[in-house]
Amino acid sequence: MKKIFSSLLLTAAYSGTAFAGSIVEPVVVTPPVAQDDWGGFYLGGMYGLHSGTWVGTGQLSDTFSAEGNLYGAFAGYNVQRNALVFGGELAYSLGDIAYSDGIGPIPSEGDTFLDAKARLGFATGNVLVYGVAGGTLATSSGPIFTADLTGFNYGGGASMKLGNGLFFGAEYLVRSVSGVNPGDSLSTIDLSTQTIQIRVGKQF
Repeated sequence: MKKIFSSLLLTAAYSGTAFAGSIVEPVVVTPPVAQDDWGGFYLGGMYGLHSGTWVGTGQLSDTFSAEGNLYGAFAGYNVQRNALVFGGELAYSLGDIAYSDGIGPIPSEGDTFLDAKARLGFATGNVLVYGVAGGTLATSSGPIFTADLTGFNYGGGASMKLGNGLFFGAEYLVRSVSGVNPGDSLSTIDLSTQTIQIRVGKQF
């Protein structure tokens, strides 16, 4: 009887050990971060700090530093494919830019910039990080003449959704534009600038 009872205990212990070893650990799957929808039309306003260098040749052969404030508006359209966001934007900005060299400042009647930008970005949660590149039409106005300048732009930025289609962001934009001095057809003007701007807009 004792032998039978001992055999039953050994069998039960072995069976319990085998059962415990066969338990499969659960696999924990982390759900992906939900992405806000950045697709569609949007528009807004911006304010920026502007700095750069104005270089003239010929009659206005000199180099000036350029500093001032810019403000304006933008409108664009995004297409979203999963986390990838791409589209285009048109922005117009103007401001009073102060030009100065080693002698002193020269008055400015105000500069304008029209930027056409292609955008490519990555969305995660309610944040969109993107890069831009495109073309720029600009005017540089002084007390004597107004020069029309053309060139390119590039940069990048980030935007955050605030709810109800509103978003807030910042963008860094580099511009390089040039043109002919209207007072001397053999002279040229080169303007290289950097702008850091705050942007507020709404997506529809």
